[in-house]
Amino acid sequence: VAAGEVPTDLVRRAGDRVGQYRLERLVGRGAVGQVWEATDERLASSVAMKVVRPERLDERSRASFLREARAGARVRHTAIASVIAAGEESAVCWVVQEFVEGRCTLGSFLLEAPDLELPRDYALRLAFFFFELADGLVAAHRAGIHHRDLKPANVMVTEHDRPKLTDFGLAKVRGEESLVGAGALEGTPGYMSPEQALGKAVELDHRTDVFSLGACIHHAITLVAPFGHGEVTEILRRTVKDAPVGRPVVNDPAARDLLRISRRCLEKAPDDRYPDMRSVRDDLANVLEGRPAR
Repeated sequence: VAAGEVPTDLVRRAGDRVGQYRLERLVGRGAVGQVWEATDERLASSVAMKVVRPERLDERSRASFLREARAGARVRHTAIASVIAAGEESAVCWVVQEFVEGRCTLGSFLLEAPDLELPRDYALRLAFFFFELADGLVAAHRAGIHHRDLKPANVMVTEHDRPKLTDFGLAKVRGEESLVGAGALEGTPGYMSPEQALGKAVELDHRTDVFSLGACIHHAITLVAPFGHGEVTEILRRTVKDAPVGRPVVNDPAARDLLRISRRCLEKAPDDRYPDMRSVRDDLANVLEGRPAR
């Protein structure tokens, strides 16, 4: 939210109370809802509260919101934003998560990075960042949760440059029906897998997260979106047909290995990618320990 901006369409206002939480500061908003920094008055601690606007609260958005809450509550990992509570009050659906102290998301960093002087150990820092994110996804997959909308905008960067994955609204949770029917497009163009781009919802598994993580790694090491920008239909076509574009912005073995890892993740056919997120994490560990990537 821009400094000094006072949106006119707020669901709630600073100082409002929702249950045991007092809203303090609007920190983000989108087409469906808004995110507030709030105070848990019982525990005297800061939390993040995501609320859906009443006019956007249909059965699908309610189901997606509750799906996000259940998915986040099932996984406990330092690289995943923990869900604390969820509920509905006065036609407002809400989810409370841990409040992440940080300055940006991976997405906002990548917008600024071309104009920054990157540190000499940039590639190794990335390797550690994505190693931790991959480890969080290993935990999510083990719990039967596939994120399915992994992208830089959904990865927060803490004040200590550690990842925190958010937004499980499109997640597939083991034992629950998909909220997206076969043939429907889900995910974010440029980071979604080819099988997502083709609308093959029934075929999605953990390897679609492998592809999306590869797209994030590729963008971070090249500072170029792997399938470019432009019309959605063109980005989807490149995702299905074309190789990713861009070269590492730093010239060292770690950067070249990160590019190789991302390219393996970005194979068009799921069977040609890493078989699981654990394999991606282990190859990132190879980079950190000075061994060549597989």
